[in-house]
Amino acid sequence: MKYLWVLLAVLFINCSSSSSVYKVQHYDELVEDQELNTDEQEWIRLGVNEHDAGNFDEAIGYYKKVLANKPHSSMALHELTLTYNTVGNYEKSIEYAQIGQKVDSESRYLFYHMQGIALDYLGKPEEAIKAFKEGIQINDTSYFLHYSLAITSLNQGYVNQAITSLQNSIMTNYGHASSHLLLARIYKDQQRNVPALLAYTYFLFYEPDSQRRLDAYDEIQEIFEMAEKGEDGQPVNVTVNLFGALGDGMSIAELSLSMHSTKRFKEEYEGVPTIEFIADGYEVLIGALPDIEDDKEPSFEQEVYIPYLKQVHEAGYTHAMVYLIFENSLLNGVTDWINENWEICEEFLEWEPADNESD
Repeated sequence: MKYLWVLLAVLFINCSSSSSVYKVQHYDELVEDQELNTDEQEWIRLGVNEHDAGNFDEAIGYYKKVLANKPHSSMALHELTLTYNTVGNYEKSIEYAQIGQKVDSESRYLFYHMQGIALDYLGKPEEAIKAFKEGIQINDTSYFLHYSLAITSLNQGYVNQAITSLQNSIMTNYGHASSHLLLARIYKDQQRNVPALLAYTYFLFYEPDSQRRLDAYDEIQEIFEMAEKGEDGQPVNVTVNLFGALGDGMSIAELSLSMHSTKRFKEEYEGVPTIEFIADGYEVLIGALPDIEDDKEPSFEQEVYIPYLKQVHEAGYTHAMVYLIFENSLLNGVTDWINENWEICEEFLEWEPADNESD
């Protein structure tokens, strides 16, 4: 029995020490960041070069050489944590990230981000979420902390948290295309088609020539052609999420969009290229988008996405905008339209909207 108690005690100690590795800590008392001398800065430079060359053991050696002299160097701790994350040694990454979290430096929030990533890879998503949130408390302007929180939250089924985090990511970095794309896909899954189209559009503004653009083009086309054709040739199965639309003020726009999708089977669009149907759909959609009301809190879309698109529409450049963002698509007729309407395309490219932070 005595040996059983000893064994249980050892197991308890091991489990406690193991779980503490994953625990996300908040530190009120911080130690001073240690500046590096010329030799130590050179070791960091050599370590970064070795890391970039894929010589990770050599890089780790240089960083540890610095830390032997300056154990609270945020620069050395950051590079070492990053390298351990890169090679998949997440326990070591967390170990050094936790040291970095105690150092009073401008990069302190980064150690929570790297700890969160490591925890997620180790199958500790709830702790990863805590790490990301702790980092955001330190620096709420870090778009990649918001984005990482969104990814992990979405994987855990926390959809509302994911949406909020993606919106925060975009608010801190309008040009982060991945945030626009993921937000669009979440909206589309919720059948909130208007916000989805707005987010897809902004994704294409910022990433018009990547491989991912092809999926975005397909998903935009799928929304505009949501209506299905029945046996009698009339459109059927048009689904509109008015409950969600009422929540973000998009009900009229959602109805206008769904009504436009039914026209794909009407005589007026028989033989019309898909891109022209989509461009006309954008005209309908943007014209129906809600303005900000003085007595109501504006939605994210009203603050970020809609103002610029409204100005484009009012200036008469909607078609030019649509054809240009679809320039790298595989749809027929895009290049021909741009070539035939090059003057208005050039006008649009030179046009400057009124001051608008989100464009």
